[in-house]
Amino acid sequence: MEKALRDGNLKKEECLMVGDTKYDIDAAKEVGIDSVAALYGYGSPEEIASANYSIQKPLDLLSLV
Repeated sequence: MEKALRDGNLKKEECLMVGDTKYDIDAAKEVGIDSVAALYGYGSPEEIASANYSIQKPLDLLSLV
C-alpha cells in the first residue's frame, strides 16, 4: 500500500482501504489509512469490526466518499 500511495502521489487522509478480512483492516491501520469493512465479503462481521466504516454492499461506498 505504501508503494501505491507513493507511486500515485496520494495522501493517506484522502484514501480508503476496502477489505473483507482482518488482514485487510490491519494492513490499512498499519499504513495509516482509514478502513472500510465489506460486510458482503468473506470475513465475519466480528473479524472486521475494528474498521473505521462498514458497508453492506459495494454501492454503499459512495456515501463515504
